[in-house]
Amino acid sequence: MARRHNVPDLSTYYLRQMAGPGEETEVSREDGVSYRTHPMHLDSSELALFDLWAVENVRIGGTEIRYYPLDKSSSVRDPLYGEPKTLSYRGPSRIFALFSEFETTQEMRDEGYYSEVNASLWIPRAEIERAGMAPPAVSDIVEVWDLPYFAMYKAGRTIIEAEAGRGLFFDVIGIREDGFLADTSSFVGFVCTLRRVSYMPPERKLDLPKTEDEVCP
Repeated sequence: MARRHNVPDLSTYYLRQMAGPGEETEVSREDGVSYRTHPMHLDSSELALFDLWAVENVRIGGTEIRYYPLDKSSSVRDPLYGEPKTLSYRGPSRIFALFSEFETTQEMRDEGYYSEVNASLWIPRAEIERAGMAPPAVSDIVEVWDLPYFAMYKAGRTIIEAEAGRGLFFDVIGIREDGFLADTSSFVGFVCTLRRVSYMPPERKLDLPKTEDEVCP
């Protein structure tokens, strides 16, 4: 998959002749126009190095997640209101990311028990490109911590019934780029804002294999 960032050849960059102190350096020439910059100007020529640090950080201190991108081409929307009628997801893609400790709100309402779990996820851009994925988007689904304990968060399930080992699912409700190099458009990662609510758990949108306790008689 082609990279979405133009990472220059570092050897060419550092071996070219630079201007003297206080002089400008010619950067490129396009359509007869010469582009020049100050010799101390910071650019994104070391993006590959920052990508290496970001990936190494999540591979050592992060966790493996399952990422389910929304397949807009296969999803069906209402022709009048534009609201989704049937959602289709691809994947999952296994990538590494940094998952924050989540915050849970629980309360009893007139209609019954309600819980909301909020968290965030930091994903290196290079991890996304390595997996051949599109950039993260709102309405994607993330599965973290593939342990039987966290499977009990699924609606109507207990710790004993969670032998399948499915983890904790979240809806992606916000995306922003993070780790911009100097004052350039090149960045290192994505911050995903995650949320899970009890009345509409994200795993219900996915076509996951059913366990015995989830199969209707």
